[in-house]
Amino acid sequence: MEVAIVAEEFGRGLVDVPYLGPVLADDLARHLDTDIGAATVAVGDTAIDARGAEHAVLLRDDAVLSAGVGAVRAGADLTRTGADLSGTPQPVGRLDPETALRWRALALVATGADLVGTARGAHALACDYAKIREQYGKPIGSYQPSRTCWPRDWR
Repeated sequence: MEVAIVAEEFGRGLVDVPYLGPVLADDLARHLDTDIGAATVAVGDTAIDARGAEHAVLLRDDAVLSAGVGAVRAGADLTRTGADLSGTPQPVGRLDPETALRWRALALVATGADLVGTARGAHALACDYAKIREQYGKPIGSYQPSRTCWPRDWR
């Protein structure tokens, strides 16, 4: 639960630190008998929140795989560093099906919380900007067409 709360607040503030990837990797690593070091998670062939990570782990069925973090990949999210995986992911352990399902649920909830926080932050920023924006010397909210279509809390 705390992971989701922090993820939502970091998303709301567009906090520029690797959080979601390393937290999910840490949770996955606690079920293994091996130390994976400074790690993040990978989705497909991309390491998420890769800044500072040496390895990326991913869960394929019930197998935990690990690969090195390679070159940084350009992306639309400027708060999150993505990187290519270097080499083919190698198995580092297995999870029982129930643990794998729980980890996937945590990943979905935490990612959803991050997205909700990002949406909340973007909405608040847009509302604050709309309140002070002027065009032709008048607040933009004073024009009738925009006043009728804007939600009440934007005015």
